[in-house]
Amino acid sequence: MKKISIILLLLITMLVTTGFTTAEASYWEGMKEIYKWDALEGHSEIDLVISIPNVSQQYKLRLHSQSNLKDVISYTEIDVLDVNGQIELPIIKMYASGTDVYISRDAIVALLKTLGVKDEIDIKEEFILLKNDQNNIQINGNFLQDMIKFIDEMDLGIDLGMIKEGNTYKLTLDSNKIVDLFDAYIKYIINNMDKMPVGMLPEEMKLTEEQKLEALEQYNIMIAPQLEMARTFIAGSFYNQLSVFEKDSYKEEAELFITSPLVENMKIEVKMTSKTKRSDGLNIKLPTSVMTIGAEELNNLIIGHFAPKNVTDAQSLLAVVDLEGNYAKLGREKVEEGKVKLYIKEGRAYIAKEDVIKLVDISSSAFEELIWIRDLNNYGYIVNWSDVYNRIEIYK
Repeated sequence: MKKISIILLLLITMLVTTGFTTAEASYWEGMKEIYKWDALEGHSEIDLVISIPNVSQQYKLRLHSQSNLKDVISYTEIDVLDVNGQIELPIIKMYASGTDVYISRDAIVALLKTLGVKDEIDIKEEFILLKNDQNNIQINGNFLQDMIKFIDEMDLGIDLGMIKEGNTYKLTLDSNKIVDLFDAYIKYIINNMDKMPVGMLPEEMKLTEEQKLEALEQYNIMIAPQLEMARTFIAGSFYNQLSVFEKDSYKEEAELFITSPLVENMKIEVKMTSKTKRSDGLNIKLPTSVMTIGAEELNNLIIGHFAPKNVTDAQSLLAVVDLEGNYAKLGREKVEEGKVKLYIKEGRAYIAKEDVIKLVDISSSAFEELIWIRDLNNYGYIVNWSDVYNRIEIYK
């Protein structure tokens, strides 16, 4: 089960990163030519608007990137402007070499402070290297070519309706097409996992035929029945893309608009313009002033600032509950979500005896009908109130 959950997460990640580049054969032929370049430089401008009940945010992002496709090394600068003036971030500087990512210290520190960390963060090095130590994925020049071959052979069985006019390609997806694409993509990947590049799918993550059938069954049971609901929820949403291929450059304009007739005044809009040009060669030197941390150390760096002081490294977050009683319980295989009834009396939060088992794996005949949630401390748990997230956190 754990293996399948990891793979499904991988599939969703690939859906985001691969995008719509397999829509039409001629369009993909143009994209393949770009990936044959030795190196490239790109500049993008992105407008992001998020408007949902009680939240209104608007950002402008400017990205400049350089990529050496032979060595699979890249450098990116990201300038983020909060139009509403609520946060201020320094220019984010990032290097990537294979699966290792370097992020500038100033960006990490600013992000943690934005999340509510008030402690001084003592990082002397100029960059944080997020070392890939959780899997055996290897990204190199051969991997890139193998991935191109894998995408080239994809056949999702969907006509996305891309229009070609000279060297210009237009793509428009309504909400139904977006859902159809997601459905076809996930099923294709599960059925053709054995064709994925060796570097993308480590040996320990490969599925047997039995596990592949189980993954499809899980998808059909858990996800497929929700697709019709998804169509209704995002009705009116769309994605537009205009792409222009030139001899040594590629231009793109794209807009993703997400709305819902079920949520009043909901709007998430991303507008992007970008230009990529060919480079004869780039010698990108990785930073030398580096603090290296793995996934577990990164988790400790971030979570350590939010966990209560009496939580030890051996304990982890088990469940969270907001003030409306919505809870999420973190299991080894999945996250269980639900709702309990919270009773607030004189600043204390109580839950019904029968709801205790929903949050923690204990029940007791000694419980009163209403349990003060901090009494769970008497059973080996640690209950904490988070000012950052306005929620109750239970650690074990």
